[in-house]
Amino acid sequence: MVGLFFLFLYLTLNPLRRLENNKSFFAAIREGLFDTVKKSIEADNSLLHLRDNRGASPLILASYYNHIDIVQYLIEMGADINEKDAMGNTALMGACFKGYSTTTKLLLELGVDANCTNLAGSTALMFAVLFDQKECVEILIENGADLDVRDHNGNTAADIAKDNKLHTLVELLKA
Repeated sequence: MVGLFFLFLYLTLNPLRRLENNKSFFAAIREGLFDTVKKSIEADNSLLHLRDNRGASPLILASYYNHIDIVQYLIEMGADINEKDAMGNTALMGACFKGYSTTTKLLLELGVDANCTNLAGSTALMFAVLFDQKECVEILIENGADLDVRDHNGNTAADIAKDNKLHTLVELLKA
């Protein structure tokens, strides 16, 4: 009887402990705690494929917070460079949205698909344009971003620049 009680406690509390560990892991990524992230992955490689409550992977989160050392480490450890969150957004989209040019360059150098689309049909280039991230736009164009991709509303990156009166980007996208 006592053995069953302890089995019940283990089965009940173990998932709660795992949930807390997962929250701590994602907090370490957000805070840029490289050593903590590295130790966590070394202890449990399956964390590379974990998702937070918004569907973001460790790689997407690290890119969004511009933690380049963590981004590079996660990719070296086997994270899928083109993985998507629940909305279909990628690490590259997050870096471009935020204007993180160094992270954008790194992801492109490591082979990310510059023309991947999310659930709305948007690309990293469209995010960079929408949020007026000129340096990221230039980097994407230099690395083969397709200027002719249309989102589900029929807009190209140039259309988004025109609609938002981003004249410098309109000129850049004419190339």
